[in-house]
Amino acid sequence: MSPQTADPSWPPGTVQIEGFPRNDQETEIILQPAPSHDPNDPLNWPLWRKHLNFGLVCYYVIMVFAILDVATVTWGPLNVELGFSFELLNDSYAAGCGSLCVGGVILIPFALKYGRRPVYVLSIIAQIGFSVWFAKTQTVADLMLTSILSNAVGALAEVLVQMTIADVYFVHQRGLMNSIYVWFMTLGTTLSPLAGGYIVTSQGWRWVWWWMVILTGVGFIAFVFLYEETKFSTPTLQGVPHIVSRAETKQPSKHEGKCSQTEPRTEVGITLKDTEAQKPYITNWIDSSIPKKTFWQKLALWSISPGSFSSMARHSFEPFVLLFTTPAIFFMSLLYGAMTAAVTVPVTTLSSYMTMAPYNFNASQIGLMGLPPCIGTSLAVLISGRLSDSFVLYMAKRNRGIYEPEMRLWVAVAFIPFVPAGLFMFGIGLNNGSPWPLVAVGLGVATFGTIPANSVALTYLTDAYTDVIAGSLVGVTFIRNLISTIFVFALSPWIANVGLAYVYVTFGLILTPHSLTTNHERATTYIRAAAASGAHLAILPEFHLADFHPTHDPSIRNRCTDYKTYLSAYSALAKELNINIVPGTLAELHTDSLTGTQKLLNVAYFISSTGEILHRYEKKNIWIPEREFVDRGDTGRHIAFNTPLGKVGLLICWDLAFPEAFRELVMQGARMVIVPAYWKLSDAGAAGMGRNPESEKVFVDAAVVNRAFENTCAVVFCNVGGARQEGFAGCSQVAVPFLGCVGRVEGPEEGMKIVEVDMGVLDEAEGVYRVREDLAREDWHYGYCR
Repeated sequence: MSPQTADPSWPPGTVQIEGFPRNDQETEIILQPAPSHDPNDPLNWPLWRKHLNFGLVCYYVIMVFAILDVATVTWGPLNVELGFSFELLNDSYAAGCGSLCVGGVILIPFALKYGRRPVYVLSIIAQIGFSVWFAKTQTVADLMLTSILSNAVGALAEVLVQMTIADVYFVHQRGLMNSIYVWFMTLGTTLSPLAGGYIVTSQGWRWVWWWMVILTGVGFIAFVFLYEETKFSTPTLQGVPHIVSRAETKQPSKHEGKCSQTEPRTEVGITLKDTEAQKPYITNWIDSSIPKKTFWQKLALWSISPGSFSSMARHSFEPFVLLFTTPAIFFMSLLYGAMTAAVTVPVTTLSSYMTMAPYNFNASQIGLMGLPPCIGTSLAVLISGRLSDSFVLYMAKRNRGIYEPEMRLWVAVAFIPFVPAGLFMFGIGLNNGSPWPLVAVGLGVATFGTIPANSVALTYLTDAYTDVIAGSLVGVTFIRNLISTIFVFALSPWIANVGLAYVYVTFGLILTPHSLTTNHERATTYIRAAAASGAHLAILPEFHLADFHPTHDPSIRNRCTDYKTYLSAYSALAKELNINIVPGTLAELHTDSLTGTQKLLNVAYFISSTGEILHRYEKKNIWIPEREFVDRGDTGRHIAFNTPLGKVGLLICWDLAFPEAFRELVMQGARMVIVPAYWKLSDAGAAGMGRNPESEKVFVDAAVVNRAFENTCAVVFCNVGGARQEGFAGCSQVAVPFLGCVGRVEGPEEGMKIVEVDMGVLDEAEGVYRVREDLAREDWHYGYCR
């Protein structure tokens, strides 16, 4: 069976890269984009030729980013010799980040018009000149101008390389190539300060830049004599076949006309109209009637594309059109920018803070702090590079051979949690003067998480928007460097205002995937699954959107004003799925319009299957540690209310410890009491944990069953889930009289349990115990508490 042609209705970048097995042979990889029959097409180059060109590009990348980042280890000597303050040096770095935003906008149109080779060569010459200027720095103007101009030209390393990868490599190879690119970029960023530190201590800070001149000069010579132009215009032909790469070799087919075989052998499959007969696959061929370029033709400085200069100039504003009209490009720019800032911001912090007590690092020791991110980068590339390409081939095979660029995003999701974890270790450790290995490991862990995300973002754009890759990447790097610039400029005053630890805690939380929105999306997924299984009621735990303790997230309190957004979303979901929902609890921040005082309330809702809110309950019994930041709710009576499932009562977490709350609800006819909770093993305190590490589980299990028996009602206890090592207790369960627990989520981890409850058991239990009958008696002994 021949491969499918791309459906015009498919999203950008969606192509078939997995063929169908024939004659019990291995599945074939369909090469995308399809190469032409021209021997000069870079897609037809042998691998050694592709890798040579890409190797030169990688050397270019490492040198450009070395020039951009090695300056930080010279800050100490610059402060002493020339009197430049650390605030000024930090601002020069931020100014350089700002010029990275605009460099690509100005220079990339020249690469589209005149080719990649002249832009590479001329930018290397420029960087050599700037390095000489750096070495002769004397004034603030020298410092600022060299930083701004070198970064403006250096912006090419962030866009031009992706254009080269798109020119030379196929879709199923780009993940690895982009990982290698990100690796070399990070090597330049992290190892240059390491080498530069030793140069500063042994030869002086100016020799850092003379070594940049020497090493970049070597790259210039290699580019002039070895780098080939990769810009190639493929003629548009009707009926151009798909190219299929096979793992097995076979005898070549005979063809009319002159042709030569390429290695490895490939095959062509032609998708015919329904009225045409299916022809067999034929072997790909290179048209030898097309002359190959000579050595000097390959090294021509210019490769001019047709079109006027004005048409070339439009590429300067095209990135912004793409950025703000294509959501996927804008999202990738935010992801790429956030991940890059997670690496660049700590670098500037190191240079300012680790030169002081208790560390008192010299330039070479500051440089050594580049090793942890280098190690993190290398490990990430080794794991994620091949994984990205192999994973998309696997996913495409499951998707009938169809590849979608979004398939790569799953690889990034697996690594992102390492970023906030590393930033927490780095920032809090540095603030507390912790041993330097802790700070170093934090930096390495954060970098380990950023590399796959950066690689996936670049590969996704290259695959999905190949035709406008230059414009889209210029837009992405503009946002990326704008984010870094903002962070670096704001860093000093930010730290001065709130302290180093809070800066990195906040930064880490910005990058934490478990945000309010993400948790809401996960909750929605569970509710949809429950509705699909026939459930009539879905219950979430207390604080299911986030842990609102201010020491865990200083900024989260202000986000509690947005509770109506989530409440409306749950109401709409209940109506859509025809299911009743108790959305755990929502933290609500209310401000008194007269006094301006604020109250943070912990509130549970019951939403009917029609989307109507039937009841609102404000938590009355506040757990002791919560009292410093959560206010007590309405002090009136507990209220039972009618629902499609019968009369129900709502309580929250610590209310479980008070039988009086259940009595009050049952006396009003409640047959079911629902208790969302955030109850952990550590709530027992040191004394309880010392006696029995699982004492809270004993408490909860006993209380839930007891409340069901002593009130002849069903008790639904829904507790927060999480990792056992973090102290989560689990215990989510449903209990009824006679039977006790009739269903529970096993273990503390997050999950879902559908429980079928026979409410008839309540009437049977009441017939035996007559609890409700006694509660209604005029001479009930405890009637005074009604």
